[in-house]
Amino acid sequence: MKSVILGVTHTHTHTIFRVFKSLALFSLFLFLMPSCSEIDNTHDQKQDEIQAQRKVPDNSAASDFGETCYEHATQGCDTGDPETIPIHGIPDYPDCDFDLIVTYCVQYAGNSTFVTVSDYDWANINQISEDCPDFWHDYSDIYLNGTEGDILEFVHRIDKQIYTRLEDYFFAEFGTGINCNSLQEGTFVLSFIKASCYAVCTYREEPISVGGGLSPLKGNDKTGNRGLDPTYFYAKNICLTDGCCRRETRICFNPDTNTLEKSTTLSEFLLGGGSPLCDENAEIELNPRYGNNTLVSCTRCEFSCQE
Repeated sequence: MKSVILGVTHTHTHTIFRVFKSLALFSLFLFLMPSCSEIDNTHDQKQDEIQAQRKVPDNSAASDFGETCYEHATQGCDTGDPETIPIHGIPDYPDCDFDLIVTYCVQYAGNSTFVTVSDYDWANINQISEDCPDFWHDYSDIYLNGTEGDILEFVHRIDKQIYTRLEDYFFAEFGTGINCNSLQEGTFVLSFIKASCYAVCTYREEPISVGGGLSPLKGNDKTGNRGLDPTYFYAKNICLTDGCCRRETRICFNPDTNTLEKSTTLSEFLLGGGSPLCDENAEIELNPRYGNNTLVSCTRCEFSCQE
């Protein structure tokens, strides 16, 4: 009987050892196995990888947008308060309305008119979305799926189209009657003044419920077919480096063709003299108007005096 008991005890001990060995191997497997967050999820990580290429500044500033360059260029001219200028249609979005905030001053010298304008800012991003939902939807798609170069290309293209429409607006206000065929009727010169170094910063607008439907910024109907995805919009922000840009356009009306004729020149200047530089890693001065929105990221700082 004693030998039988010993035999059972030996077998039991061996079994325990095998169980312990199996548990140890299983624990090692769990340790080496990738966690759920590390399992291949390339699609989900794509946007994180894109965002990692862009920086988010941690500073903010209270100064006005583009204030220094514009004030330097308009010394001796009563600029007045910023105004909201409505324009209708640009080539990429011909049926859309854009309300733009600018500061400007008008000076007269003989029969010549000189208008100096600050760079523009959005007056109301929700207004743009209501009147032109495709505009922010297109930018959201570029931001989420494109590259930094795609973002900058989109902004440059829109800038050029908006500058052209603002030129038309100010000529209609202050240049009526200036005929290309008669220099005696005077000349009209419009100059946009802006900082020479910018970053394009993207903000996220979360959808909110409006009267049982979804935010008009999303362009959704009440069934919410497009879901509760946030919308992304952009603003240009000054990089803290010295230097300014001038976009100067001479404009006249040609009655023979019933069109405006324009001649544009681009130049740059540094406050105090010299040539401006743009450090792509410069500190970014955030536009204070968007302090209540969620800042997602900014592109590198870029020299902005080119067409």
